[in-house]
Amino acid sequence: MILTQFLVPLIYSLIVGAAWSICFHKSFFNSIGPSFMTHIIIVLFSGMLFGHLSIAVYGGILFSIILIFLIMKKRELFSKDKIFSLAKNTWDNGFNVFFFFYVFCFFINLGKRFISWDEFSHWGMFLKECLRLDNLYCTSPLTFAHKDYVPAVTLFETIWCKLSGGYSEVS
Repeated sequence: MILTQFLVPLIYSLIVGAAWSICFHKSFFNSIGPSFMTHIIIVLFSGMLFGHLSIAVYGGILFSIILIFLIMKKRELFSKDKIFSLAKNTWDNGFNVFFFFYVFCFFINLGKRFISWDEFSHWGMFLKECLRLDNLYCTSPLTFAHKDYVPAVTLFETIWCKLSGGYSEVS
């Protein structure tokens, strides 16, 4: 289970970061932030238009994979030398920084549970409702404060939890 919680979000990060990097000719380090934010916006619109977050969570990953292959095919990048050259340009030192912080954050959050009052009053409730409803937390029939907060962090956590299978209120 811990291996899945570690690998699946890492693979997700690599796929969406690579898609942005290849599409816009940027380094991985300069692509990871915009690619995450774009996926969060797509998940937001999916919740607003379709009432399901999972459509965009998994659809965004599938779209990124297809985009990588289409761009590589269009640019005829499938030879071993060209893929290696592309990977060398894409996965710069920024990738090393990303990977270090990914591993660092994974281990400091391993087994983390809700412990702060604000996690129980709204932040945790937002995530819990997004996962329970597979929709935006503002559509919840439950009454809790601040349903009008901008959901970016909550949607990112929703993506992360859906991919890693990691959400629990018990230790």
